[in-house]
Amino acid sequence: MAAAVVWYMKTGDPTKVPFNDVEAAKKHVNDYFTIRVNSLGVTAAEVLDDNSQVVFVKTI
Repeated sequence: MAAAVVWYMKTGDPTKVPFNDVEAAKKHVNDYFTIRVNSLGVTAAEVLDDNSQVVFVKTI
């Protein structure tokens, strides 16, 4: 199953990163969210499944 993480920035420019599966995408968000908030100005992250449905959200 394909998945993606969408990182939302304070600048308003979202970044989409592809992953092989939803669990790997969720782990990536949990591992890097705080780092990206502090260094890149991330305000939220969404994990999308292969149907582009939101399956996980993390916000500050």
